[in-house]
Amino acid sequence: MSRHELLLLVDHERRSSDGELVTSRHPAGAGLRPRRVRRKTSGVCAACGGALPRTDRIYCDTCLPEKKHECQLKFTAAGQEALTKLRARGRDPMRKIEVQSKLRTANLRRIEEERRWDESHERPDAREFLEDILPALRSATLTEMKKASGLSITYCATIKHGVVPHPRHWGSLRRLVQPTTTRRA
Repeated sequence: MSRHELLLLVDHERRSSDGELVTSRHPAGAGLRPRRVRRKTSGVCAACGGALPRTDRIYCDTCLPEKKHECQLKFTAAGQEALTKLRARGRDPMRKIEVQSKLRTANLRRIEEERRWDESHERPDAREFLEDILPALRSATLTEMKKASGLSITYCATIKHGVVPHPRHWGSLRRLVQPTTTRRA
């Protein structure tokens, strides 16, 4: 979008009294997508009706983790559905040679990292992860888990559903959900 088009779009946008974006029908702005604006809320949680900590939020601190979890599940399902549709049309992105090469390289690197970790650490009992870390991960987002552990969002979603990752990731996931606690992992 050119600077001129952007200025025309801004000139022809205005807000209604309830904060909704209103775009004029000016021909210069035709086809341009108006930007989304976060509406100020009434100060009441959309889920439970409780008080909100800030006016730019729609869920209270109690409801937010559950709503984030629901959103993550929808996001994961939408991604899987999109892949299924692509594959049905014969356009599987995983079949590309460059993608397979990257996956092969990444998998070999991970296998080597796990082997080195296993050589220098005693393998903990999986119950420790399931009882101490997994319940606390419920409040973490998939993106937070990805940033903390370096794992993919898809794999982080499987962890939230009870798959136990390699113990070398336990420390970073534990620090994510228990930042003041320092434990061996």
